[in-house]
Amino acid sequence: MVYGFSGTRHNLMPAQVSALNAILGGIGTGQTIAVGCCPTGLDAAVIHYMQQRAGVHLTQFQAESRASAALRARSLALVRGCNTLIAFPASPNFIHSGTWLSIFAAASMGIPTYVCLPGTPAHSLPTCRGVVGWQSCAATAVPGLSAVWGASLCQAIINVVQVNLL
Repeated sequence: MVYGFSGTRHNLMPAQVSALNAILGGIGTGQTIAVGCCPTGLDAAVIHYMQQRAGVHLTQFQAESRASAALRARSLALVRGCNTLIAFPASPNFIHSGTWLSIFAAASMGIPTYVCLPGTPAHSLPTCRGVVGWQSCAATAVPGLSAVWGASLCQAIINVVQVNLL
């Protein structure tokens, strides 16, 4: 199983950090984590956490440059390389957001997609590129993760429930 992570290049919210630590802690040995190469934000947090774990493989997707086309290509390569995408966007605004690009691409490819944006109700998340609805779900609903997840994360994880595949 390959878990892809996409997220903000800025600082994560405290609730997102808690959720990220619980998610990463619940991934068992022999699994693979796929992440981008940004030296800040979510990518840096995942890389730092995984350097302290044994038995979990880390794959980094590099961008040829910081140009928007190269970053888009990296985001799409990451999505194509994962079985499940767990995303941590900075906000529900999807304009100029590589994280939302990854979310919409994964959903349209039929990849289970989970979004951690605490304090944002599911009905206010954007719909675009085939995503026609969102539903709050229990954190334990992410397949393959151990029971380490607690009830406190239930409100932090949002799941794609309906995807209009064209």
